[in-house]
Amino acid sequence: MDAWRLPGEAGAVPLFTDRAWSRSSRRRRSERASGDPSGLEIDWLAQHPVTTVLDAEGEHIHPASRWLSSESGHVASEASGHDLHCFQALRRMDEILVANFMVFQQVVEEGCYDLVIGDEAWDVDYYWHENPELKRGRNVWLTDFVGYLPMPDAGPPEAFLTTDYNAEMIEHIDRFPWVRDRAIFVGHEPDIVPDTFGATLPAIRDWTTQHFPIPVTSLASRHRIRTSCRRFAPSWAIGTTSSSASLPSEAAA
Repeated sequence: MDAWRLPGEAGAVPLFTDRAWSRSSRRRRSERASGDPSGLEIDWLAQHPVTTVLDAEGEHIHPASRWLSSESGHVASEASGHDLHCFQALRRMDEILVANFMVFQQVVEEGCYDLVIGDEAWDVDYYWHENPELKRGRNVWLTDFVGYLPMPDAGPPEAFLTTDYNAEMIEHIDRFPWVRDRAIFVGHEPDIVPDTFGATLPAIRDWTTQHFPIPVTSLASRHRIRTSCRRFAPSWAIGTTSSSASLPSEAAA
């Protein structure tokens, strides 16, 4: 997780909850050197090995990161060689997810952050939908996969469970669409699996394209977007620098 602070404005801190690293630290230092008046700051709440990369890039890692329980350690303990049953590993990670969410919630309660950006931060997304009154600041959700699918050899019991998990997720979004201020699918429409969420549930691709902005897929359009991003990367990559702390429209592209 990382956080962005706009000095001079009460409670001005977009918080970035992330499982991946960002090049924003280098750009932030460049902006400060050039006298950028926004004073945008980023804090991270993250685990090893992400913290190793962040530290090398000069990012500020929130001190509460040391209280996070290791998700990667749990996944490694569930794996057998190169074999990992992801869905069952996730089901057995409840205690870790609850503990990490409580750390996260305390950080946002005390930090008065403006924006939380969660790259597949499943714990935050789930518990904020279960308890929407706990939401603080704006929330941007990033993912490159939507829904749970059963393993072919797991039989009807797992198919029932994954369908139930998917139905709960769909209900969350329908009941509290405002919990996610913006949901971004990292990929293109062909990347979305053609399966359904379950026997009586919608197709994953249809539902995802209705609830996430999907980037254009033509080569010409991709080239134009990349050229634009290279030209305006410093401000686009780290989000808004306006005093209103509005969400950057470019992030939806």
